[in-house]
Amino acid sequence: SGTGTPAVVQTVELVPLNASWRFRADNVDLGAGWAATSHAVGGSWQQGPGLLGFETTPASLPDVLRTPIVSSNAVTYYFETEFSLTPEQLASAQALRVEHVIDDGAAFFINGTEVTDLRFNLPTGDIGFGTIATAGVTNAALSTPRDVPVAGLNLVAGVNRLSFGIQSFDDGCLQRLGRIHDSAQAEAAVKLAQDA
Repeated sequence: SGTGTPAVVQTVELVPLNASWRFRADNVDLGAGWAATSHAVGGSWQQGPGLLGFETTPASLPDVLRTPIVSSNAVTYYFETEFSLTPEQLASAQALRVEHVIDDGAAFFINGTEVTDLRFNLPTGDIGFGTIATAGVTNAALSTPRDVPVAGLNLVAGVNRLSFGIQSFDDGCLQRLGRIHDSAQAEAAVKLAQDA
């Protein structure tokens, strides 16, 4: 057995909880390729620091709700921000450690490519504007840290864009989609499918 020097692991925070985000919450379907391009602030795209959202009990959050979003009862809310990696960081990075504060479900994208390993409370397969979360979150909390291997993440040296779509699990959203079931029935169906 050798007596080598232990590997040095360096952690660099790329996107803090209070990062500035661009977001859209106007209940408009941006299409499947929405995360492929950056969106400038203006029109329906707004900007603010995290945490962002609509929360009836903000004191329960793990950080300050800095940008309240007026509830539009949208099925999908869109968010994006940028972070930078030096060529040295990109060459030496082995994993991205991801933590989030999501209510109800989300799909994450880096430079327009979905990171399917990070899906949260969403079904497998294609995700679209009308996709609802598979479970509701009563009070959003900081998730358990998750390490995602860098290989295949579509990262580049320089500026990278992190985007995510938040999918609702709200009964009002289900009614607007013309669904005949409510969130409790949807959750029960998902549980039955998982148990099958």
